[in-house]
Amino acid sequence: MKEMICFTFEAMIDVPVDFVFACLNEDKHVLQWNDFIVENVYDGDEQDLKEGSIFITKQKVGKKIIELEGEYSKYNPPHAAEVKTSTKEGIGFTRYQLIEEDNQTYFKVEVAMIPRNMYYSILTKTFKWSFKLMYTEQFEKFVEYTRIQYKMSKDMPVELTP
Repeated sequence: MKEMICFTFEAMIDVPVDFVFACLNEDKHVLQWNDFIVENVYDGDEQDLKEGSIFITKQKVGKKIIELEGEYSKYNPPHAAEVKTSTKEGIGFTRYQLIEEDNQTYFKVEVAMIPRNMYYSILTKTFKWSFKLMYTEQFEKFVEYTRIQYKMSKDMPVELTP
């Protein structure tokens, strides 16, 4: 089966790339802005992550908690990371790209899927629109969280966006 791009989100964040990557990758931050992730369990310490690292992510889907095995199929802090998961539906990828430009960070996330078979391919195509509903709010929340955390770390006044 062919890979299908299900969701893309891009933003410019007025925060240096190292700080953005920390908010994206460190559980002390992720658990604050991501409503889906309940817990990540690492084999070892979170600070030892590298390409090929495997972990268990516990996520809330509706009222259910599901456990997925994730693998960092790419890990190049603070510029890129890719997490791969396998489910009965197929193989999922979440790719993060961060580029620093004049003390701001261009942030891009892409969610992709390789459906396991034709049935899941048709389901993914049919319900692809739901990825936007599900993820846009989370990544907008991430951008705002990162901006606020950075300003607080610099003791700057925080202006909330409406």
